[in-house]
Amino acid sequence: AEAAEEELVAARAEAAEEELPGIAKDQDERRSLWSAACSHGDHGPSCPLRPCAELGDNFLGVTQASYCKVFQNVTGLQRGMHVCAPNNPGDGPLPLFVFGHGHMTEPKVYRWLLHTIAASGFVTASYRACLLGPCPDAGSGEFLEMLRIVDLFSKPSFRLDGIPAVDPSLPVVVSGHSEGGRAAIMAAAVGDSPAYLQGTTHAAELDKEDGRLRKAATRIGALAALHPDPMYEAILNPDLPRFQGAISKTPVLEVCSGFDVSIPFLPFKNSSCWYFFNAVTSPDRIYWDQPFGMHDELYHSTSSYPWVATFSRAYALGDREAKELLFGDCPKCMRRAAARAVPGELHLGEGNISLLICSG
Repeated sequence: AEAAEEELVAARAEAAEEELPGIAKDQDERRSLWSAACSHGDHGPSCPLRPCAELGDNFLGVTQASYCKVFQNVTGLQRGMHVCAPNNPGDGPLPLFVFGHGHMTEPKVYRWLLHTIAASGFVTASYRACLLGPCPDAGSGEFLEMLRIVDLFSKPSFRLDGIPAVDPSLPVVVSGHSEGGRAAIMAAAVGDSPAYLQGTTHAAELDKEDGRLRKAATRIGALAALHPDPMYEAILNPDLPRFQGAISKTPVLEVCSGFDVSIPFLPFKNSSCWYFFNAVTSPDRIYWDQPFGMHDELYHSTSSYPWVATFSRAYALGDREAKELLFGDCPKCMRRAAARAVPGELHLGEGNISLLICSG
């Protein structure tokens, strides 16, 4: 079964590689569409589509600045993890970025995003739970695998062959797409609110060994939720009563897309993306609805990658320049440089909000 599973992974990766020649053309077409959309919305005077153009426009080149390895057997994890790191890590240990893959996918599908984050100075670690298959309990326990990874890297003695050391004193960034986005949200909620998930089927795992995983959750310093699952469905979020306001300290970046029909969006005011954002009370939080993108856009569309990297550096490393790009008003800052969904697209907050930047 293990061999058959690996063959499936290899086949999917090979198929994805065959798509690469069309991706650059796809990006050019999207750029033209977004440029046209600029004239219909408030996108700033020149409507730049992406920050860090040298990275975004040459996104395939990030593989030359970083590398990835799969570790199939890691004690405590279901199927090991997929790890990326920069080729030139510099001096000293690096911050950690933990990523959760979507339903019935695997981390290699997101390799361009993970390469981008790694090239920005992170060790990225992605769990491989429920690889290419459905997870039990609708994936509501995947956040535990995310916390196990945080816990492993919290130990100074934990090292992976060929991977730079991680600094356990730095805040951890958790992120994920779709089902993995939900896992990241739940992990951050556990860190901010000890009451969240108490009395559920997950409480015993969180509380065992003197609350080892709850302690790991307190290391989370930022959350990037990318096209996350609906958090108002009990089968997906087993502690609805205590979820509202559970994320009260952790900075949040939520990214959705205007053509994403895979997650609930009607009526507009009840978009699942907007619901989650309104459940967060953290002082620093950003809601961004991108134009045109579909649910699986994250596999190869680079528009959000540099912003996720910028957000991660702002909170894992205390990067002042990165924080200014997020919250400032310069031409390259997010409020001016990030392309936004326009009226008529999906997931607009209250029917008309495509970008909302809050800072405490």
